[in-house]
Amino acid sequence: MNRRPLNSLALSKAITGFVNYKTAEGLSDRSVDSYKRILEHWAEFAGNKSIAYFTDHDINSYFVYMRTEYIPSQWSGDTRNLSPKTLRNIWITMCSFFRWANIEFHIESPMKNVPAPRFQKWKLSHSRGKKFRAC
Repeated sequence: MNRRPLNSLALSKAITGFVNYKTAEGLSDRSVDSYKRILEHWAEFAGNKSIAYFTDHDINSYFVYMRTEYIPSQWSGDTRNLSPKTLRNIWITMCSFFRWANIEFHIESPMKNVPAPRFQKWKLSHSRGKKFRAC
């Protein structure tokens, strides 16, 4: 028998609650919009099931899709795969979302078994960084 856990919420409503929480936290509009856009895109893929029922397999399936099948639509017309840094930002957003869900609804986060996407960090030399800031 499928029992809905107490205090669980459909994904679409949870996203609204999370976005409101991040707004109240004082994040910039740009950051809140980014969280919302990332989570709404995930919801299109995942469906509107209760957040208590998401598993690490569900999340990993989404990342496989984002790495291999998703074709970004950018203003420039560029359709290259998402960068590792973009995938990492998606992962960070989902971690934050499930951390919030854990606090609000006592739902165990499926993100603990989802490895963080790796990306190359670029370092600028001190003098070079000044040149970029001056532009």
